[in-house]
Amino acid sequence: MICSDGFNFCYLFLFYLYCMRVLSKKGEEDAESGSLFEADEMPSSPVPSVEKPAKKGISVPLKPGSRKSNQDYEHEDSLGGLQKKYSETSQGIDGRQDSIYLPNGEEVDGIWKLVDAFSVSPSHDPMTFHSTKGFPRSAEGGTANTRDYYNEPESQRMVWDVAGDFDGRALGYDSAVVVTKDGVVISGNNRTMSSQLAARKGTDKKYIRALLKRCQAFGFTQDQVQAFEHPRVVFEIDSQDYSPEHFEKYNASDKKEQSEEARIVKFSKIVKPAVLKDIAEVYRRYQWNFGNVYANPLPIQEIMECLIKGGVISKAEEPRFFDGNKLSASGKQFIQEYTLGAVLHEPIARALYGEGMGDLKTKVIDAAPLLLENWSMGSFAVTDELNKAIQCAIAYTKDLWNNTFDVPKPDKSLNADQKLEHYLQYFKVWAGQGDLFEDSNPVVMKLAGALVYSGPLFKGYLEKLNAATTSAAGTERETEAGQSDLFDVAPPDRGDLLAKAVSSWRQRRVIKDRILSSIAFDSDLYSGIGHAIFSARTGVDLAYEFLACLRRKSPDHNYQIVGEIKQHPSGGYVVVYSEKCPYTAAVKVISFRLMESNGDLRVWRIR
Repeated sequence: MICSDGFNFCYLFLFYLYCMRVLSKKGEEDAESGSLFEADEMPSSPVPSVEKPAKKGISVPLKPGSRKSNQDYEHEDSLGGLQKKYSETSQGIDGRQDSIYLPNGEEVDGIWKLVDAFSVSPSHDPMTFHSTKGFPRSAEGGTANTRDYYNEPESQRMVWDVAGDFDGRALGYDSAVVVTKDGVVISGNNRTMSSQLAARKGTDKKYIRALLKRCQAFGFTQDQVQAFEHPRVVFEIDSQDYSPEHFEKYNASDKKEQSEEARIVKFSKIVKPAVLKDIAEVYRRYQWNFGNVYANPLPIQEIMECLIKGGVISKAEEPRFFDGNKLSASGKQFIQEYTLGAVLHEPIARALYGEGMGDLKTKVIDAAPLLLENWSMGSFAVTDELNKAIQCAIAYTKDLWNNTFDVPKPDKSLNADQKLEHYLQYFKVWAGQGDLFEDSNPVVMKLAGALVYSGPLFKGYLEKLNAATTSAAGTERETEAGQSDLFDVAPPDRGDLLAKAVSSWRQRRVIKDRILSSIAFDSDLYSGIGHAIFSARTGVDLAYEFLACLRRKSPDHNYQIVGEIKQHPSGGYVVVYSEKCPYTAAVKVISFRLMESNGDLRVWRIR
């Protein structure tokens, strides 16, 4: 009995100790988590808690990964929206003050910043390559960045390639990602887009490891780096200059090769008219003969000085464009592309390099010297009309490609000029349809039609426009330079001058057509022909045209030229014969005598 009671007592005592141990452990857990009670049930403690003071000189470490990324922050479509995004999501930490050097040698002060990958704003959205909402624009409405990723598939591919293996190579100390206080990326847009793609894909771990090794060079600690989910180092400058020229200043030595299209588009944003005017003046002194300019060291030296002093190229780039006292192949291409950038509007340049536009593009590029001459005509230049003409020619070409407009083939018996006239007539029919080009002036239509069907005719029209406006443009330049006399005659109205020029083209063509038609249907090819007026025609050309008329009138004779066309300054003759007739009756002589010459007008008497 005693043993039984003692056993029960021992059992109860052991159970009591077990319960006390459990309750004690529970109390320790609750002390760590907060309390055993809800807040409103907390009993008062007779012993107040005492907080231990932190030791001086020891900072509380940042918790790793505490600064999370905000990948899909919605901001307003404005510069203010980008600034707010940067302010609210960068979680920026200042590094050390520093300076960087631009390709032109300029030193720029700023500060290294540790920010979240998605807080800064590149020029284009890395997911779609559309222009970033609120990103600064150029005067023509395109992105201020001189590289347009949306229209450059090769550049897009490079963004994705870098994002696939985003490592320490993107951590450029000597080629920093430069941002403004608004978070706008001025330089390093490619890397920034790749950076954001890598953060989304989780391929930026190598970059973070490299940053942890080098963070002290920028003024950061490893704890600071580890606090970010996707840390990035940028160089922040105190500037709000968002002009294309400012972007180009930071990216002038961009090692990424650009296409011809991309270079021309870039120049359309940053061309310096004052520099191009000085270059045009050099060519003007040599009567726009580019061959003479390229063969002469003196004008080449002047062109080089214009480009360097104007800040278009740096002294370090001189060997690339100038081979001693000669303009290198790269230099000639640079002048050509710089000229086209000044003449072509950005959307037109893009469209001209579109699919199926190779022929139009070649004709425009071949006419670059004439385009530079015309551009130098100041307010008398036809730059706007030219861009409208190219737009019109592109639209017409697309309609031909898509079979939405049909042009029948000309008769095989027609000569080259007549075939060209056939095509131009159908172009006029197309241009008269709808209301897209109904308000276009004659200059636009003439240039557009010639651009589609005849490179020489396109150049010929530009030559005539340049000749018609040279005097007026010269007077304008003298007036601007303060060299004109107060009693000098004012320059003519631009619209009237161009209208008269086009009217003279029409007149000459009408007269030529009338003469040729009278020849083709006259019973006697050589009787009473009288005077014929041709625009920029030589006697040799005239003789060939008459021979063609003779063949069309009597195709069964198969007229052939005997020997060569004989000519002298005031005329000449050509001997032809018929294979059908006996020799004595087969021979005919076509003589042409120059009666009058005035500029590009020649008056001939044909016998």
